Amino acid sequence: MLKTVMPKFFVLVLLLAACLSASAQTVLTVSNAVPKLGDVFTLKNVDSISLVQYVDPVAAAGNQTWNYAGWTTENDAFTVSYLAPAATPFDSVFAAADVAAFNNSDSAYTYYSLLNNNALYKVGTGSGFLGASKYSDPQQVFSFPFGLNSPILTDSFHFKLELSFFMLTVIAAGQDSIVPLAKGALILPNGVTLNNVLCIKRITHERDNAGAFSITNNDATSYEFYNGANRYPVLKVTHGIDAFTQAPTISASILQDPVTTGTEQALLSARTISVFPNPVDAQLHIQGDTYSLLNIINAQGVSVYAGTQHNPMIDTGNWPNGVYFIRTDGQAAGKIIVQH
Repeated sequence: MLKTVMPKFFVLVLLLAACLSASAQTVLTVSNAVPKLGDVFTLKNVDSISLVQYVDPVAAAGNQTWNYAGWTTENDAFTVSYLAPAATPFDSVFAAADVAAFNNSDSAYTYYSLLNNNALYKVGTGSGFLGASKYSDPQQVFSFPFGLNSPILTDSFHFKLELSFFMLTVIAAGQDSIVPLAKGALILPNGVTLNNVLCIKRITHERDNAGAFSITNNDATSYEFYNGANRYPVLKVTHGIDAFTQAPTISASILQDPVTTGTEQALLSARTISVFPNPVDAQLHIQGDTYSLLNIINAQGVSVYAGTQHNPMIDTGNWPNGVYFIRTDGQAAGKIIVQH
């Protein structure tokens, strides 16, 4: 990733790739947007203070820049693992499903089916507390291919949830609208910049009928950011309604260490700086004269160094052990490991 010398013709090729990538679009397909068996994604939630500053994306004709470098994520990470339904406790209910997603933050399973290899549906859920709930009318997640110029997807869904512990049956019915909203560059709290990101707006209206007990509306609007390289949203922000107080809520999760596209990897390689040693203990050396501003940020998105001096020697003796990200002129240029 970090080099000191680069042939001129290769630099020209990379500059051309940068121009092409500026107008490229991410199109979601089965291969780049549907998780596969064995996939494990690590995520962190964004803290509530950061979300106070959040502004919803808006539909726009040109490229957007969504800058969330100032956000802070919570310390605890969680994982979403994709398993064969036969490896789950509810395999007898969902034997026809293609994959099950297990979220270890709530110990719940979500089951999906891929129909005709071009449409992904949510077919049910299962947990030790609520048991299994199979959708009589599955909920569409995507129809492929799906990109910025795709039409809005709308789909209805229906399921029944038997809460035997409470001797209660909940009948749920709803509708999804999936809107291709905008494209642009996404800057994450860890300093990684992803280009050609597709932002999708997903609107869900759900009405839960528990008979004489209650009828509630569980509506949600989420913004999902895909870059076509992770088979999972890099960032997801959800506006919802608290089931008990009916007060508005907002939450967000960020994919840790997202994969970048081949073009982005090539552009990172073009940054003519070198760092040593790496891992570093007390003194970090950075060489290169292709930037105006140099920043180093920690894994929480906090800047620990900023300067304009070329070939600096930076004292890292008091920095906590961990991964740090280097940015030149606001763009990702590499990472270092501090290890005392």
